[in-house]
Amino acid sequence: MKVLGPFLEKRIAKKIVINFDDLNQEINDMGDYIITKDEDNKLKFVINKVCDHAGGRLIVRDDKAICPLHNWHLNLDDLKYDKVNVCKKQANYKLFDSKIEIDDSTSALHNSYKADVKGDIKLRWINHACIHIEVNGKTLITDPWLMGTAFLTGWWLQTPSPEDAISLLKSADFIYISHNHTDHLHEETLSHLPKDKEIITANFESNSSRKSLESLGFSNIVTPNFNTIMELSNGLQISILRAGDFRDDSGIYICANGHEIVLTVDSNALNNFVLPQKVDLLMSSFAGGASGFPLNYDIFSQSEKDKISLKHRKALLSLVDKYFNVTNPKYYMPYAGMFNESAQRDHYIKSNNPKNTIQDLGKLAKKRKVDFLKPNMNAIYKLSSDGLYIEPCQHGKLLSASPECYIKQLKTNYKLDIQLVIDYFNGCEFTANQIVQIIPCDDDYIPILDLAFYLDFSSSYFGVITIDEVIACKSDFNVMTLRVREEVLMKVVTDYLPWEDFTIGFQMRAVRSPNEYESDFWLYFTNVYIGKEQKNKILAISVIS
Repeated sequence: MKVLGPFLEKRIAKKIVINFDDLNQEINDMGDYIITKDEDNKLKFVINKVCDHAGGRLIVRDDKAICPLHNWHLNLDDLKYDKVNVCKKQANYKLFDSKIEIDDSTSALHNSYKADVKGDIKLRWINHACIHIEVNGKTLITDPWLMGTAFLTGWWLQTPSPEDAISLLKSADFIYISHNHTDHLHEETLSHLPKDKEIITANFESNSSRKSLESLGFSNIVTPNFNTIMELSNGLQISILRAGDFRDDSGIYICANGHEIVLTVDSNALNNFVLPQKVDLLMSSFAGGASGFPLNYDIFSQSEKDKISLKHRKALLSLVDKYFNVTNPKYYMPYAGMFNESAQRDHYIKSNNPKNTIQDLGKLAKKRKVDFLKPNMNAIYKLSSDGLYIEPCQHGKLLSASPECYIKQLKTNYKLDIQLVIDYFNGCEFTANQIVQIIPCDDDYIPILDLAFYLDFSSSYFGVITIDEVIACKSDFNVMTLRVREEVLMKVVTDYLPWEDFTIGFQMRAVRSPNEYESDFWLYFTNVYIGKEQKNKILAISVIS
């Protein structure tokens, strides 16, 4: 692996000019921007309307801007989000001669190291976010989840992987892991690799992906800097691109024999939409229904949940449409959305968690006049200088045990241990005016004991109370009560797993006061306080040929 250097960034100049004297006192909603004046009628802030959480569009209400996707509130007096340690950055602008000139320029990435190598490449969708790319005899595999469950029995593959998937994984020269969610960094799948296998992952500040891989025993982990072009082999280059929000997500740029490919994975506003133009192939997630919000939250009625879920699915389609606009791809393939909720105990989620379909994305691609490629694990897509060819590739299916077998094993291995849970929290270093109350429950979220863990992160007091002592709110505090399945709670605590396994895996039911996302808390327990111990009980009971 060789470091070639950074992308060049080409700017496409565009300016918006607004007459300052035409603005109202205080808050002005100006299309894609919000402009505020102070009490002395002087220019205070110029911001765009993109929410820093998931890329939603902010709506001005009174003295705040609110994102309808997850109800984030941005204060327009100081540009801070409520209850979230995130600030909105101002847009680039100049004020002169009573004119506000906003820099509305766009940028694009250019690979000046693009190899002068001509030839074919072969691409195969294996399952979910797993892609197999062959270039001049070398192979790259992305985000392999090939069997079993993700998010501790919450997610299951829609269809079994092809029976040659494990052999393709073992023989791959390079493996890329985008982030530490278990449908991308999958413990059971990765257990089939030698611990010295070279794995490429993102260089997050929290080291979340590296820590998760190290906790699995892997020792040869490469974390390139973002936007740096790496040569993996003759004719094969990659660059890891960061998500545009505050989350630990990444996508990957691949240049294979001159063919440029962008995989956005799950990223919101990948690299702030500064991406290569006129790419040969764009691939993105598409389904939605993957966050656990709002279905996990009992503070919403079912009709409210349905409306929020519909907004999220539409927002994801808009995100893909934005990627079309930015990259102008020749071909598009949806991926990283082929999951369902197959466990019997999750029938409520499966019945109430509709997702965007592949057909929805096909319609969007047709509207944008982009050639649509339907993901098919029994096809090899061959990109050459004179076009794209599809070769049949028939295989049997990789066998796997039923969801109920996995759940039974998880329950056998992980029983409630009160002291272990207390010790887990005593070892953390998170401090905030945050109270979390965790009630261990059965499959149907009924408490197994008259017991709740009371966690006060302002005083580092971690103890046990009765369920009757659980509080609903406290002045100047975020209070969150989680009902979590017993065995899932114990596996996360025992093995120092990311807490987003609770919410993304639909393994909890929550109420919170105020009804706002506790970003600092979830980021700490998902990306920082993880991987502290070797995992010793892999949930792996698949039948592998």
